[in-house]
Amino acid sequence: MRKIIAAILIVGLIASLYFYYSSATKKLNLEAQQSKIKISEATILPKIKENRDEILNDLRVLQQNPDQLAEFNCLLTKVLYSGTITDEDIKLLLNFQREYYTKQTIEKNPEQANYERLQTEINEYRNAKVSIIGYKIVGPQYVDVAKDEKELIIFNAIYYLNITSDQGDVFKGYVFEQNKDKLWELKGFGTIEDFAVVH
Repeated sequence: MRKIIAAILIVGLIASLYFYYSSATKKLNLEAQQSKIKISEATILPKIKENRDEILNDLRVLQQNPDQLAEFNCLLTKVLYSGTITDEDIKLLLNFQREYYTKQTIEKNPEQANYERLQTEINEYRNAKVSIIGYKIVGPQYVDVAKDEKELIIFNAIYYLNITSDQGDVFKGYVFEQNKDKLWELKGFGTIEDFAVVH
């Protein structure tokens, strides 16, 4: 009887160690993949133009971590509102951004209407000689959802502008949802009230 109990304990211990090291290895592999992805303000547009499939694969890796997807989204927004890109590049970046929208977000924001709205806002920034020069992400805030609903996370972002008037910062909120493939997608976004930031 003691031998059977000892054998069961040993098998259980081996199984536990296997699953622990298996999950740790997966986590390390994901972190290694994510650390290899080098997307910056200067490289994002050339990468999309040169090899869309490669950067799309990088995006899928980033989508496994909501923090990294939020960072990427803010970087892309900064490039869009930099005041230095062409209308053609705006359309290219918007189409790429739509790659990580949820299906509902795509349905609520048809491509042409989404582009026209973005183009109008970017032109207003250009005409006023305003651009985004930096950003800070605050979050995540986890949203309590019912057991059968998809997981949601909220990130808030402060975009710093090149002006010092009352409109010196823009505050945006982003809601990310995890899909059935465990990838995070942008479910919603919009301007929010300002909030205090502790550095």
